[in-house]
Amino acid sequence: MPIPRLIHPITIEIEPSQKTATAYDDDAAEPVRQVKRDTTITTKAQIQWYREDQAVARDGGRAETDDGYVLFLTRTLNALGYAPALGDRVKRIGTGAYARDVDLYFTYLEPCGHYPGQDGNTLLLCGFRDRQPTRSHS
Repeated sequence: MPIPRLIHPITIEIEPSQKTATAYDDDAAEPVRQVKRDTTITTKAQIQWYREDQAVARDGGRAETDDGYVLFLTRTLNALGYAPALGDRVKRIGTGAYARDVDLYFTYLEPCGHYPGQDGNTLLLCGFRDRQPTRSHS
């Protein structure tokens, strides 16, 4: 069985969140100041932006939809030694004159692309929101 390919892959830069090194306020259950970030990871991915914002029904009730998703090849992530996590930040899309600085945060992860003979998912879909992370100013 052939391995899937991305449609129009583009270079993106990701800053993984380093939650174990981040100071947390136990009372508020949020990071103090800002979440610590790991070194930037550069890889190829397929990006899809949604055109409208709408609410959808989820297990926990009504939820706002994400602004889009990033689709990764699992074998590429494994080669980099990177496992996307909720709260990881996409900071740049594209390269050179076409590079665009963004502030996108992963809000859900969905393994997909389960093909025979591949020993699991071959793709990972990471939904994102264009938002600021929660910060505590003291």
